[in-house]
Amino acid sequence: MRIIIIVIYLLSFGTLSAQTLSDFGGIPNKIQDTISVMELLAQLKWDSIDEFCKENNGFHLYVNEKGLLREFRYIKQGNVESFKILSYQGQVLEFRFNIPELKRTNEYFFDKKLWLQYVNEIIPDLPDSLLLTEDEPINLLKGFYWLLGVDAVDEYGWVCEYSAIGMLPTRRKGVITLIENNRIDLLRKLMSHTNPQIKLYAIDALIYMDKIDNILSEQDWQYIFGFRDSGTIIKTCGNMGSYKIYETPIAELLSKKAIKRIPKNYKLLNSRVYFSK
Repeated sequence: MRIIIIVIYLLSFGTLSAQTLSDFGGIPNKIQDTISVMELLAQLKWDSIDEFCKENNGFHLYVNEKGLLREFRYIKQGNVESFKILSYQGQVLEFRFNIPELKRTNEYFFDKKLWLQYVNEIIPDLPDSLLLTEDEPINLLKGFYWLLGVDAVDEYGWVCEYSAIGMLPTRRKGVITLIENNRIDLLRKLMSHTNPQIKLYAIDALIYMDKIDNILSEQDWQYIFGFRDSGTIIKTCGNMGSYKIYETPIAELLSKKAIKRIPKNYKLLNSRVYFSK
């Protein structure tokens, strides 16, 4: 009898594990343009997914508030399949849909126009020189405004301990996208930014790119050394087992030794696949 019960359980578990979103939820149309969150959730049959996840282990549904954004997320244990919706003002800002069985793996939608509206609410007084358009690539639009402070903590660092493992600061991810897109023009603009953390990110990126392409002039270096000698205090994040903001003199972060270490730090990030290219 005991063996029969175990066999029945294993058969039931196997059947459950084989289920996919298409068995208890809806498959939305491929998104081509602005869409409301309510419409997308209706296509996904969100209530049906919610009921299923509550009654079955290994299937999870989350709704999280992230400042002005709201995240809706579904995951099958082991990340076998998933989707994530980020919404802003009731509209879908970003949608990742990964359901391998339907051959729509890693389908992605990002509303550039809505993102720029969100940026304008977060940073309302941006000068015209820092206003990008929808013509720019998605990763650049996201990364540039991360660097300027959208969805980011005001800190400078390479890898920081936000939880049990080290992670890139959002602004570091942002500056990497500028490097990958070879946007020296934007980095030069940020060299004179009033926020010292942003300014230093731009400078260290240009120092790294200078090692590859000799982009910095003697005047640029004099400007960098002037910043180094300014006595400015930089907010830095620690990576020694717990998250903390430190106050670090700019002279320490742009010392001769530190400048020589900048290209090595970027190469290390690249080797750990923090760069997408």
